[in-house]
Amino acid sequence: MALPHSAARYRQIAEILVSNGFSALVGQLGLTEHVPEVLRRRLLAKAATGPAGAGEASGPLPGPARLRHALEQLGPTFVKLGQMLATRDDLLPAAYTEELTRLQDATDPVPFEAIAATLREELGVELAEAYAHIEEVPLATASIGQAHLARLHDGTEAVVKVRKPGVQESVIADLDILRHLAGIAAREWDLARDVDVEGLISAFDRSLRRELDYRAEAANARRFAED
Repeated sequence: MALPHSAARYRQIAEILVSNGFSALVGQLGLTEHVPEVLRRRLLAKAATGPAGAGEASGPLPGPARLRHALEQLGPTFVKLGQMLATRDDLLPAAYTEELTRLQDATDPVPFEAIAATLREELGVELAEAYAHIEEVPLATASIGQAHLARLHDGTEAVVKVRKPGVQESVIADLDILRHLAGIAAREWDLARDVDVEGLISAFDRSLRRELDYRAEAANARRFAED
């Protein structure tokens, strides 16, 4: 089966899912061929004993904790997906939704040099021209961006929110992969078809793409201030 985008990313997704005990899901998503041989043997052994769900036994952690751990390992897009699923008690048992509420956006900050380069590129001027002062240590850090306290030349205090370098491209690539996998799951897995997993991922895709658009967020903030 031909797969779009980076084969390395598909392989990484497959490895993380199998390593966390979700070998059956790997098969249902058509990712078995991307599992390294040593993990593929484990996958085939599990398949021989019959299908297992999200709660299949794998090590000391229960299924909900392993799912959260897998999503954290898979990165920002999957963390956001888990946060959305945490609100869907119509799709997942309570133990899973409760565990997924523990997913946090907080990540290590990007070095200020990279943030400064992004600001110079986006604003088209040097930082000293745009700001009288900007704090190098971020006020807050999340999976997609980070915020820095700043002061404009007219004395106005501001918070500068900057999307992390490369995160937009990474998230969009992962969203495309999720849409592709949802299509496979809908064809091969009755449960995925019953819950309209393609519609679920499409809605998630639209929501996360809007979150990536800081211009829309700025417009909403201005509208809120005016109201």
